[in-house]
Amino acid sequence: MPNDVARRGRGNTLSAQAVLGNLVKQALDVAKKAARHQKSLIGVNYYADKMATLRADATNAFSRLGSTNVGHIAALAELISKVFGGSTPSRERAQAARDV
Repeated sequence: MPNDVARRGRGNTLSAQAVLGNLVKQALDVAKKAARHQKSLIGVNYYADKMATLRADATNAFSRLGSTNVGHIAALAELISKVFGGSTPSRERAQAARDV
């Protein structure tokens, strides 16, 4: 497992794509928990703050991607915006997560 390698002190072997995929999964979990507890992902609360942190981490991972194709970059940026956006409906968020 990649986490085992990082714990052993051999360096972080996760690529930007793997980090982004992990962040997408975490964002879906946060959105699901927020809906279960009837909390908004917009505003000031634990779930909105967690989503904002994930969005910042995803932005950093996105900037580390090495793609130079403008079309791919624009499409991926739109999908990331939908996954990590606070006002995105759950079905649209899930579809965007599958597309990432």
